[in-house]
Amino acid sequence: MYQEYTSYSGNLLKVLTKQADTKLQYIIRKYNSDKWAKKLSTREHIAVMVSANLCQSKSLGDITDMIGGTRKFSFPNINKSSLSRINKYRDYHLFEELYQNLLRQVRRRVGFSNIRAIDTTTDIVSKVLFSLWPYNRFHGAVRMNLEYDPHYELPNQIFITHAKTGDTTIAKKLHYKKGITYLFDAGFRDYKLYSKIIQSKAFFVVRLHTTNTFTILKTTPVQEQDVISDETVILGQKHDKRYRMQEKVRIVTFWNDKHEKYILLGTNRFDLTTKEVRELYRMRWKIEIFFKFIKQNLKLKRFFGISKNAIKIQIYTALIAYLLAYLIKPKQLQMTVFLRKMRYALFLDCNQLSIFNTS
Repeated sequence: MYQEYTSYSGNLLKVLTKQADTKLQYIIRKYNSDKWAKKLSTREHIAVMVSANLCQSKSLGDITDMIGGTRKFSFPNINKSSLSRINKYRDYHLFEELYQNLLRQVRRRVGFSNIRAIDTTTDIVSKVLFSLWPYNRFHGAVRMNLEYDPHYELPNQIFITHAKTGDTTIAKKLHYKKGITYLFDAGFRDYKLYSKIIQSKAFFVVRLHTTNTFTILKTTPVQEQDVISDETVILGQKHDKRYRMQEKVRIVTFWNDKHEKYILLGTNRFDLTTKEVRELYRMRWKIEIFFKFIKQNLKLKRFFGISKNAIKIQIYTALIAYLLAYLIKPKQLQMTVFLRKMRYALFLDCNQLSIFNTS
C-alpha cells in the first residue's frame, strides 16, 4: 500500500515538494500564477501552506514564526498581511489541480478498489466566516463534500460549499463509475440520486428511514437471526410517479440490539448475502474517521483567511499534505503516528534555527 521505507530525517520538506514536482511547472504556467509574484512564488507558497498544515499551524502568525525561525525556505521571512493577500488572490484552482495530479500519482502506485463512501462534514466552523458563509446567528461554516475510498484510505472527488447546501444536491453532481459500489448514510435520501447511480451501471448501499414508502415485489427467506426481512421493492409512493423509482431496489432490514431499533439498508446489489450487505455498509464509517483525522492532525478547524479563495487553498493544501505523507509513509506505521514523527523531523535541526544562530 505504501513504500516500504523512506527516511524522514534531514530536510523532509524537500522530499515532500519533490513528489509534487511532476506537473507543477505546467500548472504554474497554465494559471500564470507567478506573473505578479514578488514576495512569494507559487512553488514557495505551496511549500509554506503544506508545511503549515503538517506542523498544525493555527494562524498566520504561527506560519510567519515557522518561516522566520527556520532556514528551510528559500526566503528569510514574510509578514502576515502579505501572506494573507497571497492566499486571497492566488487562484485556488491551481491547488485543486495539484491535488488531483498527486492523487493520480498515488493511484498509479496503489491501484483502485471498487468501493466508495460519500459523506459531508460541516464541523469546520469559525465565527469569522459568519459574513462569508452564514450558518446560524453566531457562526459561519464550510461544508466539505467528499468521495472516499475506504479500502486505500484515499480522498477522491471533493466539493467545498456553503454549509446549508443539501447533501443530495452535491451528490447528484458527482461522477459515478461503472462497477463501483457507493455507500451513503441516511442523509442522502433522494430517489433520483439512486436512479442516476443505477443508470450509470454502478451500485449503492444506503441507510433508509423507517418512514420510507415502498411497494414490495418479492420477499426472500432469511436465515440470520438478526435479519428481519430481505425484500425486493419499488421505492416511492405507489400512485405518484413524481416520487417513485422505476428501478427495483433491495431492502434488507436488521434489528440493532445496541440502539434497539430497526436498520433498513437499500441497495441494488442483489448478488450479495444479507451479511455482506451489512458489512459493506459498515465500511462507510471509515469516512467519518478520515474527517476526524484531518481535523485533528491537519488542523482544519481554524482558517488562515476569511475569503473563499483562502479557505479553499487551505483545505486543498491540507489534502495535498495528506497525499504527500501517504506517498512516503513507511508501510508498517499508522498515518497518525507517522505525521507526529514527521512533525518533529520536518524542520528539526537546532544548528540551523535562526534564534540560535546570529551570524
